[in-house]
Amino acid sequence: MVRRGALMLACLLAPLTAWGATLQAYVDRKQLYVGEAILFILTLTDSDTRLRAQGLDPNVDLSVLTRDFDVGVPQASHRYNIYRNRGRSTSEIRVALFPRHAGDLRIPAFTVEGASSSPIRLHVMPAPPDPRPEVFLRSGLSTNPRWQGERGIAYLDLYRRVDLKEARLGGDLDTEPKRLLLSALPASERKAQVEGLEYQVTRTAWSLTPTEAGEVKIHFPDVWITTAKGRRIRLPFSDASLSVRPLPPGTPAGILVGRPRLTRTMPSQAPRARQPFSWQITLRAPVDIQALPDQLPLEDNGDFKLYAELPRRRWLTSDADTPLAEASYTLYATPLRAGRLMLPGLSLPYFDPHTGRTAEATLPPVPLTVSAAPSSRATPPPAAPQESRPAPESDADPGWWQLATAVFAALWLATLLLRPWRLRHRRPATPAGRESPPGSGRPPMVNRLAQVLGTASLEEGLRLWEKSHGPDPDLRTLVREIQAFHYAPGAARDEAGLQQALRRFLRRAGLPPDSASPTGPDPWDPASFARPPAPSPGKADNHPENDSPVPGRKKV
Repeated sequence: MVRRGALMLACLLAPLTAWGATLQAYVDRKQLYVGEAILFILTLTDSDTRLRAQGLDPNVDLSVLTRDFDVGVPQASHRYNIYRNRGRSTSEIRVALFPRHAGDLRIPAFTVEGASSSPIRLHVMPAPPDPRPEVFLRSGLSTNPRWQGERGIAYLDLYRRVDLKEARLGGDLDTEPKRLLLSALPASERKAQVEGLEYQVTRTAWSLTPTEAGEVKIHFPDVWITTAKGRRIRLPFSDASLSVRPLPPGTPAGILVGRPRLTRTMPSQAPRARQPFSWQITLRAPVDIQALPDQLPLEDNGDFKLYAELPRRRWLTSDADTPLAEASYTLYATPLRAGRLMLPGLSLPYFDPHTGRTAEATLPPVPLTVSAAPSSRATPPPAAPQESRPAPESDADPGWWQLATAVFAALWLATLLLRPWRLRHRRPATPAGRESPPGSGRPPMVNRLAQVLGTASLEEGLRLWEKSHGPDPDLRTLVREIQAFHYAPGAARDEAGLQQALRRFLRRAGLPPDSASPTGPDPWDPASFARPPAPSPGKADNHPENDSPVPGRKKV
């Protein structure tokens, strides 16, 4: 009896065990060299839980691997498919691991939602000596030590003599302390000979400008590489130290540290008085691009009104070892008078790191011949300094605007005076004897049928009638024949027959055959908007035709 109960319990629990959550861990290989990578995969199946190795609340803690491995960026994926006639969910995490040292290493077991994976053992061998590696890395600083505010270059050179599928930095450049100007420079390519072999070199560089004196530690990121043949390589981190010297006492704050070079582009045409022109000044210096000034200290001599735009900045990386920052300034000047004037010069102070002294980069003033501006009017003579008198008017000014003002004023007064006369002699809006067809000049049969249907057009009336009363072949035939009679060129129709068919439709619609409209005047007739004239005495009662709501129209 006990055996039978245990067997039944095992049969009941078997489906739960077969379809419970499963956590599996595996790697693509278990034997490798130092510097090579393995792909670690963690898979959770038959569970509503998703694996998370990043974020605020991860359920997979990869930090337990950092003692023996450098851990890459985990990539999570989730999918749902049909497995053995039932739904199956799968959550997966993939991450690259780089052993830090040789020996027998162990990946511990992971546990998620009660499911556990098995530990994995790896055998890591020392990297074989290779005096001529296929890929290697060099890092360093361009100048050390340097002055406070002096720009330097931190570089990371990747040497390779094999084709690469992918190469990326494992992070960003980091410094301690962070009080400096840091700008990423454009990448550059070159070729170099190392141990008799030719390498392709890719340089990743940063511009470093320390703002304070002292020691600065620089931490270069690692580099992750995948060759064209699929081999994964990680080149490790590297560090450097930078010594920063303070500037000599008395050096102005914010001065450029580095010798600049100034060039000037003159205007292509001779300037004219009171007319603006432009010229350009280009500043190049071995400084950080953020250290270039927004405005240049031009020497104002009073001969021009000066304006300036914000500069356009860029990096010049033709020389990878000493890239230059460039700023182009577009300047505008308006000569205040004609004659031989001096275009303002420029003096830009800087600190020379080679001599340790302050100097100036200058652009001398340039003489310009400014011609008088062309004018269609004579210039009034200047007022005498000893007395104040109005300048005489030019004989070339005929005073046409005063004449035009007087003419327009006279026309306005004439229009104002004529308005009462026009109101007294205004003709009636609608003469009593006018005979105009209703419906904006439409034919009588078209207008009558449109009034009965209550629409502006026959097509709209036919559509609404059939929508309310169902298909009506007789009305459709009547509409088509009336349209053809009035609008088809050269059409031969029997007008009397159309009038008879129209009266039959009126009787079928419950209207008297001779009624013009069941609802009063045609709202689309322009005459319905006009003011009807007063009826003549005695005619309203003696003549029934005047009962028509529109003056001048006889009632049908």
